Amino acid sequence: MQASSVSFYSSTSMADVRIPPELCKLIIDSIRAPQPWYKRLVGPEQDVHGEMLLHFRACAAVCTEWLPRARRHLYHRIVFKRPSQVELLIRSLTDNPSLAELVRELVLSSREYIPFVHPTLINRLHHLHTLVCDLSTLGTTKGDWSYPPRYHLLITRFPLTELAIRYSLSSKAWIEMFRLIWSLRSLESLYLELYHAPELTDAELRCLTAICRPWACARLKTLVIEGHTMRRCTSCLPVGAFGASVERFSLSWRDGPVPAAVLAQVALWAELHELHVYERYYHSARKKDQVRVAVACPNTLAVLSQIPSPCMLRKITISVSVAPGRLAYRGRFLYGLSGWSNEPMDKLLVTFTKLQTLHFEMSESDGRNGRYDAAWWHRMLAKYCLQQLARVSLSVRVHEDPRASESWLNFEGMDDPRSPPSLIF
Repeated sequence: MQASSVSFYSSTSMADVRIPPELCKLIIDSIRAPQPWYKRLVGPEQDVHGEMLLHFRACAAVCTEWLPRARRHLYHRIVFKRPSQVELLIRSLTDNPSLAELVRELVLSSREYIPFVHPTLINRLHHLHTLVCDLSTLGTTKGDWSYPPRYHLLITRFPLTELAIRYSLSSKAWIEMFRLIWSLRSLESLYLELYHAPELTDAELRCLTAICRPWACARLKTLVIEGHTMRRCTSCLPVGAFGASVERFSLSWRDGPVPAAVLAQVALWAELHELHVYERYYHSARKKDQVRVAVACPNTLAVLSQIPSPCMLRKITISVSVAPGRLAYRGRFLYGLSGWSNEPMDKLLVTFTKLQTLHFEMSESDGRNGRYDAAWWHRMLAKYCLQQLARVSLSVRVHEDPRASESWLNFEGMDDPRSPPSLIF
């Protein structure tokens, strides 16, 4: 909830309601729909928090029996949009100390400095485990770092194990961001939604490398990176920036090939057992794009080729959608995965001997009842593209996207990967 003084009045009792209490709790809990681990703290799903608050407040007003459960969700996430809201939260916790036990996440979403590291909050928020920093809007001038020097040392006084950052700042702020990341010794999950990463000079990269300590990200198990307009991200990360203990990795790189600076991190993760990659697929008639487009999932293959311990990987999830403003044929996509491709995926996947699950998430306009539903994609992927992976469980989920009808094109023969290459290209 947004930090403020909230009061609820309800005259109805659970005795007046015929729904079992257990079912009532499930109804309230269902408002906060569970998300896959790679979407939990990044992406557009985070923008619906305000709408959820309205639903939880409505639940709190239903009856006195619903109030405790609804209040539990209302105080689960505290959003600070103005500095004055910190004092409002302190006042609420002082008047009702039990509320502190409900707080799990703090969100900073403001153009101003938020003085959230307050002694009262440090001493009372014993169950706080997540901090979300929306740095894409912080600072009165683009590129500013709004917090004073050494503020990251004060933040470490919270028992944080999860950190999410939306970032679009300068080289100096990039260094300060990693100073915060590396100062959290108990950090287990890191979510980065990056915009316009800076091209660091050699001196800035040396400065960034110098502040990295041996314990930095030593306990990090889950890493999620969403890169937007990051084509110039070639020298922004030192080797080992995310440690060597990552077990789950999600990469959504939306602007060209994955830079070597990012792939170099993967080569250190000997314990990686689950991978998620977002692919923007399209077909281009331009010759310079032919090599990239001939491969259906280039980012996935790039990451897989860097994994140091193939025998550890258990699950791969690939989310596929057509790049905005581009066109694609389903048959060409399947051809790019098949054995006719220059880089067939099944040829690489056979080296991952302990792989158990391969999951595809496809964007379609008529995913439920149309021709190209999950069953169609499952049949085509299994029959033509992944014949060498009979031991692997293949699953497909279709995500309905109205824009997909304008992106996936229908043409005779193009939805069948058995079509001769002259038809495909």
